[in-house]
Amino acid sequence: MKKRILSGLLVAAMLLASLPTAAFAADDTNAEALDTGETQTILPQSEEDAEQSTVTAPSYEVSTTAELSNALTQIATRAEDEATIVLKADVTLPNDATSGYISFFGANGKHITVKSDEGEMKKLSFPSYGVLTGDCTFDNVNVTGSRLFCNGYHTIFTENSQIHLSETLYGGGYKTTVDSTYVVIAASGSINPSSSSGLHDVIGGSYQGSVEGDTYLEITGDIQMQSGNHLNPGCMTGDGSSGDGRDVPDVYVGGNATLIYDNKSSTASPAIEGTYGCEMKGDVTLDVRAGCVAGIVGTEEPVDKSIIRGNLHIIAGNPAYENTDRILRLGSNWPIVGAGHLFAAMPGAVGNYAINGNIVIDTYENVWAWDKGTEPDSYDLPNIYGALRGNVGGSITINVHGSHVEDITGADRSNVTGNVTINAVNAELKNSYYEDEDYDEGDIYANYSSIINGKCSINVDGGDVNIIQLTNFEQINEGSQITITGSPKIRTGVVSTSNYDTTPENVAVTLTDCTATIPFIQSSTHTHVTNNSDVKLNGLWLTGSLTVDEGSILKTDDLDDMELSGNVVVNGTWEQLFTNSSRAAAYDVTIEGTMTVGTGGKYIGHGSTHVAGDVSSCGMMALMKPSEFGGNYAGTNAELRLPAVVTNYTAADIPLKIGGLSTGTTTVNTVDPTNWQTLKKPALGDNYILSKKNTDAPAQDVFVLGNADAVGDGWFLKRMSDANGSNDYYMWQVANGVRVIFDKNGGDTEASPRIMSQEKVAGSANHFDLPTTNPTRTGYLFNGWNTKADGTGDAFTATTDVKNNMTVYAQWKPDEAYAVKIAPMNLTVYVGGDGYHGVIGEDGKFAANDLPDIGFYITLPDDINTMLGGTDENPVDLSDKLRLTSDDDNGTMRSWSLELYSDESKSHVMENGRRVYIYKLRQIDDGEETVPRVQFTGADGSVMTESKFQALLTDQFRNYKISVYQGLLDEQIYKATLTADGQTFTRPIKLGTGTLKVRGNNDTTYRAIENNTIPSVNPQEKDIMLVSTAQTDTQYYINNSGISASSDGVKLMVDHSLDDALLSAYINRTSNTEGKYSYQFRYLDLVDTSNGNTYVTMGAGQKMNLYWPVPSDAKSNSEFRIIHFKGIDRDSDADVNELLTTRIPEELTCETVTIGGQKFVKFAVDSFSPFALLYEKDTSTPTQPSGGEAPNQPGTPDTPVTPNQPNTPDVPSNPGTPDRTPKTGDTMNLALWLSLMGLSLAGLFGSLIVVKKNSYRGKRMK
Repeated sequence: MKKRILSGLLVAAMLLASLPTAAFAADDTNAEALDTGETQTILPQSEEDAEQSTVTAPSYEVSTTAELSNALTQIATRAEDEATIVLKADVTLPNDATSGYISFFGANGKHITVKSDEGEMKKLSFPSYGVLTGDCTFDNVNVTGSRLFCNGYHTIFTENSQIHLSETLYGGGYKTTVDSTYVVIAASGSINPSSSSGLHDVIGGSYQGSVEGDTYLEITGDIQMQSGNHLNPGCMTGDGSSGDGRDVPDVYVGGNATLIYDNKSSTASPAIEGTYGCEMKGDVTLDVRAGCVAGIVGTEEPVDKSIIRGNLHIIAGNPAYENTDRILRLGSNWPIVGAGHLFAAMPGAVGNYAINGNIVIDTYENVWAWDKGTEPDSYDLPNIYGALRGNVGGSITINVHGSHVEDITGADRSNVTGNVTINAVNAELKNSYYEDEDYDEGDIYANYSSIINGKCSINVDGGDVNIIQLTNFEQINEGSQITITGSPKIRTGVVSTSNYDTTPENVAVTLTDCTATIPFIQSSTHTHVTNNSDVKLNGLWLTGSLTVDEGSILKTDDLDDMELSGNVVVNGTWEQLFTNSSRAAAYDVTIEGTMTVGTGGKYIGHGSTHVAGDVSSCGMMALMKPSEFGGNYAGTNAELRLPAVVTNYTAADIPLKIGGLSTGTTTVNTVDPTNWQTLKKPALGDNYILSKKNTDAPAQDVFVLGNADAVGDGWFLKRMSDANGSNDYYMWQVANGVRVIFDKNGGDTEASPRIMSQEKVAGSANHFDLPTTNPTRTGYLFNGWNTKADGTGDAFTATTDVKNNMTVYAQWKPDEAYAVKIAPMNLTVYVGGDGYHGVIGEDGKFAANDLPDIGFYITLPDDINTMLGGTDENPVDLSDKLRLTSDDDNGTMRSWSLELYSDESKSHVMENGRRVYIYKLRQIDDGEETVPRVQFTGADGSVMTESKFQALLTDQFRNYKISVYQGLLDEQIYKATLTADGQTFTRPIKLGTGTLKVRGNNDTTYRAIENNTIPSVNPQEKDIMLVSTAQTDTQYYINNSGISASSDGVKLMVDHSLDDALLSAYINRTSNTEGKYSYQFRYLDLVDTSNGNTYVTMGAGQKMNLYWPVPSDAKSNSEFRIIHFKGIDRDSDADVNELLTTRIPEELTCETVTIGGQKFVKFAVDSFSPFALLYEKDTSTPTQPSGGEAPNQPGTPDTPVTPNQPNTPDVPSNPGTPDRTPKTGDTMNLALWLSLMGLSLAGLFGSLIVVKKNSYRGKRMK
């Protein structure tokens, strides 16, 4: 460790010894004996490489001009790109000998940082003109001089420094062209603070020279300047003094020009422009954030030199300064102008200012044309112009965000190739004549006396403005529009053009998400009220079409009648408030085109309404004064509200006259004449509607009475002849009759007609046609009409007798393509086991049973499944996403929830090619959990509650339909409610069915399963079959579904084989051709006895060890063989002989083991079905009857089956046929049949002997 420390010290000493140690002499007289005094500072190579590598930057301490000169010389010759000069005293640079007034500072290709010691501020002085010859950063020094030319080098004055120039700072060269410029002034001080000769303040480019590339000028310090003098990022031909710049060649900036101005000085107020006599070949950006300015313009004079070839972007204010004290104050009346300037439109001015690209002006809330916190004290305040005497090659866009100015004008006496767009958000536009009836200003103009080839758009969102106007011309280009949003205060009104005689073309006025009272809208081709607006217009003049969208409200009022020259569409609410005392002169509102009232739409006309064209309605129209439709009328589940008659027609005007034919169905409600919302019962004999007559049209039920009190009395609107004797119209009069109401019963739309009425037929029943348009309901299909809502009444048809007023109800069935399908899973079980407590019997009540607990799978409509992100292979777990809910007639909410049948990874099955989860349903009723109820029915429709039946060769299984008992879960009233991504969706449900396959059994017993250990022998039952798992953690699954089952109820089922004769014949042909072996057969399977004996399987690769007791008649040295008839299960009607040709039995490896003194044949299996034990019989044992047909108890040692001889014929191929008596045409003779009968009797006798003998032994296998 000590050696390492010593080595480190040696290295450090060597490095220190290698550093320069010389210092400059105290004065020039001793220069030849200089000690450089140079120190080394480690500086980053660049900002980007600061974290990667560093270089050693030399630092020079200087106190005199000579020391500074020597330091610059060394910096220029050294290899390092960075250097630091520390001023130990104020230093003045010498003027060069050639000019006598220019001082140079810097080193070409180097970046020098000039600074003072901490806490000091030394002065670096340029006696007259200063010219930089390299990149410089001035930090905590005070740079002084007359003029400073940064000469195209990167120049930064940090916020710790000061600058004091009596004249101008240029980013470019002095009478020379430079490649580019970059100047940042974060310092405090002054530049041209008091010049009276008109000298410029700060120029980003060159003096009497150009810039080939970009210019960048940033002023963010506290800099005092001469107010009104120029500040721009371009180049200048003169210095601003009289006559300077005459005969100087044109100057230009070849790249883009950027100016950022954020001056903290409260006294400086420069004139900021993009160019003043300089051709700008690229884009120009003027980012003026705070301070005081004498205007911001893109182009100043002269008009033929100040050209911007690219785009202009003016940014006035800054969003970070909104609602703070950092404001941008526009002085006097100096405006913000894109192309042009304030004096460009003065008398005598010639020409337009050219900007070849687009103009974008963004202003923010901290822009003020008057002192913040006060009211305007002048009628002539700064405005915003996109162009003022400009020629714009692109488009103009003005975005005003809360600024406080007088007016906004897109283009004033200008030419614009593209569009003009003004977006004003919360703008405050006013002057000292605020709200004065004669002189108020604060207007937004898109086009004032300009030629604009594109469209004009004004978008106002909130704020306080006087007039919104597109143009002072009578016409405007197609696509032009005004959009009003939010809650603006519009003091005078909205005008599109100066055409005050007719409706203009090409103008749309849109009120969107707007809540406001607007004095008037004038000259609009189309007025559109949308997006939940709530607007009152005190005038709607010279307007063509009107649209009120769903959810929006428009109220119109005026001092005179209103006329719309186009069409009207009302899907929201239009309330026309103006009412004249008399209809003699004109209707209160006249619509020259058509009128459409959509579903949910409302038109409330407090005055008289005249529609010259056709009228169609799916909504509500309240006509509170006598009104007229000139064309046809079509009602689709429409409603008319007419004032209850005071003076009946013909003594007064009829409430509604229709000049054309009327069709469809419209419900007429009579209301209080003073309140359209209050229904008032009409009187018998009141006349309400006239409609043009054409033979038998319109039909009687085109207009039906809707007042419940009148309809309840059996009143209806009766079609009859016009009361004035004319034969041109039908009239509808309140009369007494009978009616039918067609209730949509939860539907989304009404039937049409919804109410039908007829004159009562005395002494007989009336018959009503069904509605021509049925109601609709999302997710359901219409399924007819019924006299009760729940469908338990009588079906209603066109032939139903109607003797009294009645209401019938639409019936619905789920649309399966739209519904959520809930279906029980398919399941296979064996007879027996503990039953599920939710099974419903034939009487609709819970029934004792031995049937299993059923799971359910959910199939979602494709759109919902996609939205949830489910796929056929990867379904979505719906446990926390789906509920089944309903409200009963008493308002009681019922809800079913889902839970996975087992854990998530073990609850999948394949259904119709799609992997689905299996769930259990849990009903929650008033907080009490209720099980789902299921029913099992056979093919004949009988309800099954007990699966028990005797398995036979010809009757091995039975299928039952599983269905959800609809007593509580009714697909008619329940809906599926899904939640995803914060949204809730409701869909109907469709209940499906499943299949329960019940496998039969005979004398079944069950064995408990030991867990991966050698089972023990019960001394009382030594000769029963034993079983244990061949591994730990054995997994059990319901059928082959992959749904896990608990091991608690899983047991080995031991039963007789049903196919002994067939299986014996197979063994004789294949494994026992020499007749060596006797056989025992067993049918084995795994079942869940706690769940209705559902058959279960094991996990992949898992096995069971079975221990088959060695038969008592086996030879002591017998050979044993196990044959597994794999796939011969009790769930198929197929011929066993045929199955044996495709499902080849397999011989299993086995061994003899002794447990507790008892011998067993041990073998391992991974699946179950019939098994055969082949063994060699002890010949000393009494011969048993051959054939083996006599059944034994499954728990006892089997009687050996004596094998048939090899030449014994095969068992018939269809042993399952129960009827074996001879049929007509059989070739068997009677003698053969008698022989067979004798053998059968002998076999029966032998079986009885065996049974008796076994009973005597008292042994029974369990």
